[in-house]
Amino acid sequence: MDRPERFSTHQARGGKATLTGMLKRTVGRPAAADWRAPGHNAPSAAEEATLGADDAGVVRYCSPGAEVLFRVSAATLNGRALHELIPRLRFNAATPSFNRFLALFWSVRRGWLQLEGRSEARGAFRVNVTLASVLIDSARLFIVSLRDAELPATFADPVRRLTAAVAESSDAVMLTDTEGVIDYVNPGFEQITGLRSEDVLGRTPRILNSGTHPPAYFAALWGTLRAGREFRGTIVNRRKDGSLFHEEKSIRPLFDAADVLTHYLSVGRDTTAQVLEMARLQHLAHYDELTELANRSLFRDRLRQAIARATRYEKGFALIYLDLDDFKSLNDDYGHACGDMALREIGRRLRGCLREEDTVARIGGDEFAIILAGVSDQEAAQAPLQKIVAALRAAIALDDRVAVLGASVGVCLCPRHGRDEAALIQRADAAMYRAKAQGGGSYVMASTDVSAEGAAQARA
Repeated sequence: MDRPERFSTHQARGGKATLTGMLKRTVGRPAAADWRAPGHNAPSAAEEATLGADDAGVVRYCSPGAEVLFRVSAATLNGRALHELIPRLRFNAATPSFNRFLALFWSVRRGWLQLEGRSEARGAFRVNVTLASVLIDSARLFIVSLRDAELPATFADPVRRLTAAVAESSDAVMLTDTEGVIDYVNPGFEQITGLRSEDVLGRTPRILNSGTHPPAYFAALWGTLRAGREFRGTIVNRRKDGSLFHEEKSIRPLFDAADVLTHYLSVGRDTTAQVLEMARLQHLAHYDELTELANRSLFRDRLRQAIARATRYEKGFALIYLDLDDFKSLNDDYGHACGDMALREIGRRLRGCLREEDTVARIGGDEFAIILAGVSDQEAAQAPLQKIVAALRAAIALDDRVAVLGASVGVCLCPRHGRDEAALIQRADAAMYRAKAQGGGSYVMASTDVSAEGAAQARA
């Protein structure tokens, strides 16, 4: 066992007063006054209590916290045998078994033991105790630190203290035992989940499982907690009504004074509104707000991906550019509201003509672009092109009006007409202008004569 610390003093030798003075300096706190006396402030009951004893186990010093712990004055504590206050602390430093007794405190983690305390005012109660010895001028002294293990709910027990603190919180607070069985939820939890406390007490948080996360996600969560660390993350849970919500969650293990795991504390904030707003902004960054089709930015990204696949796997595709015929006249005659209705209907029809692996985008006012995945020759492109032209030629109902638009469609093939992004766009666009120059309402395949296409585009 470690050797006791040694201190020296220049106080007068011997006597109770000298020993008490040395204990005061060793503990580093003033001698206790009677805190019940008029005008004297009572110490905080949550502070650590300290007793100092001589080598016979007789109390020679007590801190203000000790007066609160035992609920008696310093005058009552000083001069008492330690075992009258803590029955297990019955020892005499001269006995051969004393060192083994002292070693008992350091055989447990952090040197704290939970023992029984006694006083006339409190009777028997539980107290956490640690014991250390020091040598001062060859005299062995003992410092006994104590923490109340059953403080009133107003200032000690962490479970009850947390319950009081979070009762009014808008966050969802949940307390579980070490097996994850729910012991407590606050009103914020009830409001966010729609579940009342009686619905969840005695059950596990699996009642909220949305099925969104794989088992490995929760295995990692529990691995973090069982290692004594805090978990932080966003979990998609399910409310009582079946709707999903996003919860920004913190879960931490709670330990008692002896450093033994007792509970898990979960605090969650409903971030569904923020998540949906972020998703909306991301959607707007990549999709056309009017038609809900991909916008120019997303289309160019999809085109680059299609070129990369064609280069790597030799899987070609068709690139289509189309421009609505007579759309300007529709806007001028019927107004922009009817024009917007027509554009939304065109977008719906184009989606209906395509497969899931294809891409359709609105890239301008009345201009659209399409990528037909896996279509690398003119024969394969013919059927979907005819379907698109027919769909856009059909009349469109606009409230009490009917409009017929049609479209001029140009198409090029990768890799037949090139593998470069800019070149493919130019070829498809030029073919579209050739279709428009021919009267519209049809499609034109890109020519291998680039100069001829350029001339047609200039004339259009």
